[in-house]
Order: sequence, then structure tokens, then C-alpha cells
Amino acid sequence: MVNPRPVVTVPSDNVLCIGETLTLTATGGAGGSWSSSHPLIASINASTGVVTALSAGTNVRFTYTDLNGCVSAVSTPIEVKLK
Repeated sequence: MVNPRPVVTVPSDNVLCIGETLTLTATGGAGGSWSSSHPLIASINASTGVVTALSAGTNVRFTYTDLNGCVSAVSTPIEVKLK
């Protein structure tokens, strides 16, 4: 059986200031987990997809892995700016 790759969605406003949050969503893959390429710049809650901006930086990417092991990466990077 071939499982479909999850589809991830990023809100159109992908620039955050420190302390702000946004929520990423994934469809097509149930019960997975999220990870951040730079968790010291922008962390992500592994189960909810809520991103929290922690320090200034660019090109933070997020990955979602569903329970079948199918992986999707967010194609649009998140940027975090100083307040």
C-alpha cells in the first residue's frame, strides 16, 4: 500500500516578531509530529504545529512526519525579526 504524503500549509504571513506565534497545519497524514530546522530561532509544538518565534533569524523550515513515516517539508521558510 502506498500512503499519500501529508500536505502542509503555512499562513500567508510568514514573518514573525520575537514572541509571536503562528500555526502550521497538515492534512492527509493523521497523528504525526512537527520539527524545526532551527529550534533556537523558532520552536514548534510537535503535536499542535504552533510555531513560537524565539530569536531573530531567517530560513527556518519545518517538517511534518505522519504515523506512516511519510514526510513533508514546509516549502516557505519562516523569518523572525526583532520587535
